[in-house]
Amino acid sequence: MVRKAITVTTAVLAFAAAVFCYNLLNKHITGSSGVGWFEAGCSDQAGPGKANCAKVLASPYGYFPPKWPDKSDSLPRLPTAFLGLAYYSTVFVWLIGVGRPSRERRRWHLLPLIFVGMGLIGSGYFMFIMYRVLDEWCPWCLVTHILNVLIAVGLILMWPGRRSGARGTPPVSTAATTPSYQGGAWGGAIASSAVSPSARAIVLTLLAIALVNYSHLNLLGLKTWKQQALNAKAGYDAMLAAVNRIKGDADKLFKNWQLSEPRQIARHPDDPVRNFADPAAGPLLDVVVFSDFECPSCQKFSEFFEQRVPPLFEGRIRLNFKHYPIDQSCNPRVAQTMHKYACFGVSLAEAARMLAGNDGFWKVHDFLYKNRNELAAGRIKPEQVAELIGVAPDAFREATQSSNFNARVLEDIEQAKACEIRGTPSIFIEGRLVDMLAVNEIGFWDKIAEMYWRGVEKPRPDSTKLNQPAATQGTPGPTTAP
Repeated sequence: MVRKAITVTTAVLAFAAAVFCYNLLNKHITGSSGVGWFEAGCSDQAGPGKANCAKVLASPYGYFPPKWPDKSDSLPRLPTAFLGLAYYSTVFVWLIGVGRPSRERRRWHLLPLIFVGMGLIGSGYFMFIMYRVLDEWCPWCLVTHILNVLIAVGLILMWPGRRSGARGTPPVSTAATTPSYQGGAWGGAIASSAVSPSARAIVLTLLAIALVNYSHLNLLGLKTWKQQALNAKAGYDAMLAAVNRIKGDADKLFKNWQLSEPRQIARHPDDPVRNFADPAAGPLLDVVVFSDFECPSCQKFSEFFEQRVPPLFEGRIRLNFKHYPIDQSCNPRVAQTMHKYACFGVSLAEAARMLAGNDGFWKVHDFLYKNRNELAAGRIKPEQVAELIGVAPDAFREATQSSNFNARVLEDIEQAKACEIRGTPSIFIEGRLVDMLAVNEIGFWDKIAEMYWRGVEKPRPDSTKLNQPAATQGTPGPTTAP
C-alpha cells in the first residue's frame, strides 16, 4: 500500500512539474502574464538577485543550446521550458502506463531511473546557471528542479524489493501471488501492488509518450507561429501609426522635399504635358511624374492630383509625364515584371501621341487609368483606343507596333535611372523628389502652394486656401500644351 502511494505521489509530482513548465513556456513565447497563481510566483522584480522569471526566460539560457544574440548560426534550438515540459510529461506518462513493475520485471525500472538521472544532471546545470551566471532567478524554475529531485527519490523508493517470507522458504509461485497486469497501458500508478507489465503495455506506453511529446512539439510551433503573427501585426500597427504621424505632418514632409537633391530632368518638345491654366496667366509650377498605366498608386495619384492640387495654384501648374512601366518587356531596369500589360499601355498612349498629338495622349492617359482593371486583365483592344481619339484602327494598330515608342520609353527609363527612381509614381516638383508619403497629402501640396505664391510675390488668393467653401474652389479645367 505504501509503495502504491509512492507511485501515485511521484506521478502527481511529475504532472505538477509539467504544468509549471507549460506556464513557463507560455511566458517565454508570449512574454505576457499567465494565470494569477503563476504570476504571483514570478514577481518580475528588477535588479540582481531578484525574482524575475521573464528575464531568466529571455536570457541566452532560455534556449538550449544557449542562444547568444551576437552570434548567428544554424543550430536548432528549443526553449528550455519546452524541454522541461517534454521531460516531465514523459515521466508522468511512464508512471501512469507502467508504474512500479514486479521484481521479475525490475529491469524495466532502470529506464525511468536512467532518464531521471540525466534530468538531475540538467537540473544541476540550470541551477548553477541561474545562481552563478544570471543576475535574476526564476522561482518556478527552482520549484521544477526541486520536484525533479523528489521524483528521483520516489523512483528509487519504487524499486521492487524482496518478497516477504522466512529464510529458506521457497518463493511463492508468481502465478499464484502476483496479480495479472489488469491496468493495461494506464494501470501502472493505480495498480494495487507491483505487477509485471506486459510487452504490449510497455509498447503502448512508449507510443503514448511519443504522441504526447509530438503534441507538445506541435503546440510549440502553433504558439510560436501565433506569437510571431501577433508580433508582426503589432509591428505593422506601430509602423502604420508612425507613417500616419509623418503623413499628417505637412511641415516635416515639406522640409524633406526641400532637403532632397535637385535633379536635371531632360525635356523634349513633344513630351506629354498637361497645363491646368493658360500659361500666360503667370509662372507655372513644374511637376514631373514617372508613372505606369497599370500601377494602382499611379491611378490614385492621377485622380488626387487633377482634382485637388490645381485649385491651390489657380491652375498655374504644369504636369509633365514620363514613362516608367514595371514590365521587363520594355523596361530592362526592373528586376521582375509586376504589371504584365504596362508596356502595352505605353504602346497605346504613345501611338495616340504620335497620331493625335498631346491631346490624344491625355485622352488615352485618362482612359487607361479609368479602365486600369481592364488593362490589367488584358481586355483593352487597340480598336477601342483608336475610336476614342478618332483615328483609323489599322493606322493605330500599326503605330502601336512601331519601334519609335520603344526608343522614347528607353529615354525616359534612362532619365529615371539618373534620378535613382525605383518605383512609381515618382513625383518631382521643380526637380526635387517628393517623398512617397507626401504625394497624396493635400497638406503637403498646400505648403508647396504657399511657397509658390511667395515666389511670384503675390498675395495668395483666398480661393486657393484650404478649408474654403467648395464654391470658391472650382478646379480649372486642364489645357494641353502645344
